[in-house]
Amino acid sequence: MLLITTLLACQGDQTFSQQDADVDNVEGAGMLTYTPKLMTWTDLEVGNTVGQTLTINSVGELNLLIYEARLIQSANGQFYMGETEDKTLGPGQELAIDVVCSLNRDQPIEGVLEVKTNDLDHITFEVPLQAFPLGWTDDTGGGGSDTGAGGDTGSGGDTGGGSSDTGTD
Repeated sequence: MLLITTLLACQGDQTFSQQDADVDNVEGAGMLTYTPKLMTWTDLEVGNTVGQTLTINSVGELNLLIYEARLIQSANGQFYMGETEDKTLGPGQELAIDVVCSLNRDQPIEGVLEVKTNDLDHITFEVPLQAFPLGWTDDTGGGGSDTGAGGDTGSGGDTGGGSSDTGTD
């Protein structure tokens, strides 16, 4: 009897396939908002370390998956964040990502934080980072900002400002 039941259950057109995990093909993915859209440190004294927090909120009806959060441009390590693991946020939950900055000279710097999620409108989004030394104004500088192009693991002078994703819903 067991053999007949097994054969009847397996009859019909059955196809199986294995697909790679591709967030571009996610249906019913989570939804997010995040703040701030730009992280700015002002009036930093050289050598002092100051932190800021990026907050990601799950605003959809389904779970939001955070696959990765990393600095893709760190101004030669002057921006730093701890390691992040994959996170699942249920509806209404939030995730705080701390980024710290420590200037090693009296010059402004720029960096970029990149986050990858299962939100179809924010599969990958970038948050620009800027830090300015104590008393810095456009009149005091003249030399531009340090983007970390010399040996940084990021992409040189690309600050992420040209991204088409503004992070708004």
